[in-house]
Amino acid sequence: MRPTQKRRGTWHRPIRALLLLLLVVDIVSIPLLLIPNGMIPIGTVMLPDLLGPATSPPRFPELYANDVSVLVERDGLGQHLLYSIGHGLAFVAATLPMLVYARRLMDVAFRSDPFTPAMVRKLRTLGLMVLVGGLLCETVEYAANRVLLEISLPDDASLRFGAAVDQYPSLWWLLPSFILLAVSEVVRRGCDLRAELDGVI
Repeated sequence: MRPTQKRRGTWHRPIRALLLLLLVVDIVSIPLLLIPNGMIPIGTVMLPDLLGPATSPPRFPELYANDVSVLVERDGLGQHLLYSIGHGLAFVAATLPMLVYARRLMDVAFRSDPFTPAMVRKLRTLGLMVLVGGLLCETVEYAANRVLLEISLPDDASLRFGAAVDQYPSLWWLLPSFILLAVSEVVRRGCDLRAELDGVI
């Protein structure tokens, strides 16, 4: 008599719980991002531009080449909203539909056969949501930070010259989107092989 093989548990529940937790964190963070909180960083300015050309040569030239963060007091709803969009709100708006769709996709996969053309389409949809949503998120963040910098800096030309948005593209969406699209092709291949086997049998 062969011993019965112990069935391993799945990661379905922990992953669903984690997605739910991330969803709750996203929702809770929306009002927190909208609460005003003192000074805000709007970008950076090169120290020579800040001090002006008439300044005597510094004792430590390597420090003179550094950027200086520009902080301003929140002045009005528009400025505050632009800062919130560029520092988290756009990210939350982009990731909320991704998390909701991912949980629904997992539920469908565990309730029925996951190797179907419908599942392939759902995986592709999620992959495109991450790809397009991430690209839009970073574009909107940069645009909001750029506008915030332009309306917050004084008219002094020395401050405007060399002023830059303190943001660099992270491309956080690129890797997971292509992984999801690759997984969709794996599932599609599984569907094709199953169809071939059914035809032979």
